[in-house]
Amino acid sequence: MKCPICENTQTSGTFCGQCGAELREDTSTNPASNSPAITPDLQAPAASTSNSEWMNKVEDFWNYSQSLLKQPLEAFRSTESAFTQGIITLLLYMITFTLSLYFLASSLMKQLNTFWMETEPLPFFEVSSKLFLFTFIGIIISILSLVIVANAMKLDLSIKAIIAQYGAITTPFLALNVLTLLFSLSGTVSVTLLLLGISCFYVLLMVPVLIIYHHGITGESGAPVFYWSVGTSILILLLSYLFWKWILIERLGELGPLLGIF
Repeated sequence: MKCPICENTQTSGTFCGQCGAELREDTSTNPASNSPAITPDLQAPAASTSNSEWMNKVEDFWNYSQSLLKQPLEAFRSTESAFTQGIITLLLYMITFTLSLYFLASSLMKQLNTFWMETEPLPFFEVSSKLFLFTFIGIIISILSLVIVANAMKLDLSIKAIIAQYGAITTPFLALNVLTLLFSLSGTVSVTLLLLGISCFYVLLMVPVLIIYHHGITGESGAPVFYWSVGTSILILLLSYLFWKWILIERLGELGPLLGIF
């Protein structure tokens, strides 16, 4: 199979392990390609075919992720065909980030139980669902800022391509989150906080800036790339500030009647 984008050749898979594009059969080096197609066994179980397709997709995802870990800059070549890969990577990032935060909070609660007072264990689904929602909103804010700035600069980037590249560049930080999750499970609070802070800072703020800067430099928009890149980070911070301010006002509004009792 040969990739029509980067001309990478591999023996199996549906998508390219280098750039994520959909593969096509390389007929130039296959003399048997002009021979009549072999009729498939129609009596083969449908479940076996479905399992094989899923295994191929998992293999493609793993191979592409490995290539991004080795060469992260290849993420900038991701096209709309890698949209699904980007979505899955972002979902895995949010899940691992959420679990790391939850187990970190659980470790802190256990320390309170040991040194100060008795507290109940944190409810998993109630707490983790809220943490996941906040992480999801952070990712959405970053993607929204990317789309706004890319359109303002008139870059040749569709929403699917932006998500594909955003997810691709997030791959190394997904691996970092897996490591962070192990530290949070072991109760290493300081290391977990440090790794979570690094992951959050780069994924939510620096990755969008890198995407804008790269395409601004390599494109033909003629826009002042430095200022647009800085503007991207400012927009993300502004939208994040407005969101958290709204959350804080809502929480204070809920506490108002309780505070009035005293």
